[in-house]
Amino acid sequence: MERKRGQIVVMFALALFVIVLIAALAFDGGLMLLERRDQQNAADAAALAGARYLDYSIPDADPQARAIATANGFTDGVNNQIVQVHIPPTSGQFRMLPGFVEVVIGNRRPSIFAGAMGVAGWNVSARAVAANQHGLDLPFAMLTLDPTGCSALAINGTGQVNSAGSIQVNSTCTNRALDVGGSGIVRVTADGARCNSAGDIDSHGGGELNCTESENSYAIPDPLLTRPAPSVPPYPAPIERLVGPTSKKAPGGCPGSTTPATATVPATCAFNASYDGTVWRFHPGYYPGGIKTSKAAVLFEPGIYYIGGGGLDTSNGSLISVDAGGTGAPAAGGVLIYNTEAYNFHAQCAAGTATNPTVQCIQSINLNGGTATVNLLPLNDSSIWDGMVIFQDRNLSVSGGKDVQINGGDSAMQVAGTIYVPKGAVEVNGNLGTITLDQVIAYTYKITGHGGTIDILYRDGVTARISGVGLVE
Repeated sequence: MERKRGQIVVMFALALFVIVLIAALAFDGGLMLLERRDQQNAADAAALAGARYLDYSIPDADPQARAIATANGFTDGVNNQIVQVHIPPTSGQFRMLPGFVEVVIGNRRPSIFAGAMGVAGWNVSARAVAANQHGLDLPFAMLTLDPTGCSALAINGTGQVNSAGSIQVNSTCTNRALDVGGSGIVRVTADGARCNSAGDIDSHGGGELNCTESENSYAIPDPLLTRPAPSVPPYPAPIERLVGPTSKKAPGGCPGSTTPATATVPATCAFNASYDGTVWRFHPGYYPGGIKTSKAAVLFEPGIYYIGGGGLDTSNGSLISVDAGGTGAPAAGGVLIYNTEAYNFHAQCAAGTATNPTVQCIQSINLNGGTATVNLLPLNDSSIWDGMVIFQDRNLSVSGGKDVQINGGDSAMQVAGTIYVPKGAVEVNGNLGTITLDQVIAYTYKITGHGGTIDILYRDGVTARISGVGLVE
């Protein structure tokens, strides 16, 4: 019996050793991997921050890189941490080449269970190299310009968001600058794409954010800041009825009606429910008072639609870009919707003394799916607005927010190209169907909805890109 007890003690000691070994590998190894991930995120952000200064202030590149590393929890000489900045790099394929910044972050992490085996700690380190050279791209599909607001980019709901381009949030908010909630899933699918925020990134409530996250990182300048607004064009050609009884004339306020809108007497070109089943061809030009359709189908000829107040609203109808024959087939030329206010009433709009519809101030662009077909393609005419589909006056925003609202429904919707709302809010509500976008640049951006899919394809032709700074190692 004593011999058996001795064997049990030996077996227990061996089993305990194995348990401690497994725990050391699992727990200490997991902590080491977590530390390595945090270091890599910090090194990436620090290298990118430093690279931004190489064109005009090289002495500032080192302290800027170190400041970003500190913001991510790593400061040289604190708690056994090492932060090294090398300009130019001292190792790797870009060793001693100008125009590159190398950041190395290291730490000595004490072991927990492995200490029982004589392993006092683990050396963990990460390295990143960033370049400031022409031709590099930051391929972002979602960019918010708000510098400080919380939930500057908010993705909630129960659907799925698939983005082929990076996410960039410029806000430095420390409480959910990039806010992912609900039970939806956000997937950034492009190779090397990132979810980058100058502030905090928070996934909560069951929401999933599947990308390489980099928080407390850098902001980027508005890539379209110098893109001028289009000039006020001539009034458009009269709208044409393609389908419907001859008794249905163009509504008041529409081009070709008995009372078309003018700059001095703006009015909304509005189709009410009595126009159900009719189809109308629109032409590019200046629309003082905006466009609104319910039930009627509106086919846009390629070109620039300058909305001088009144906004653009479509519900239970079709809003599509078509060819010159008015067949309903997608047009190669595409459209640009420029949204602003009636230019000769700016003082009243700014003072808040204007009263619609006598005076038209800026109003929202609302694209409501429901049972409608929405298929907007971007301008494709080799102009400076090529690739843009919606451009809102960069000095204006709609009172109460929701400058551009895209509401999905049972059917598919497409708003291709770049949506640019630098002073306002964009909201996309998915619901059952699929909404297809390419790129949104806005002051704030919200994606929500119940079910459905939002595909952000970031296709060729999207021109809003930041070139010059990028990770290369």
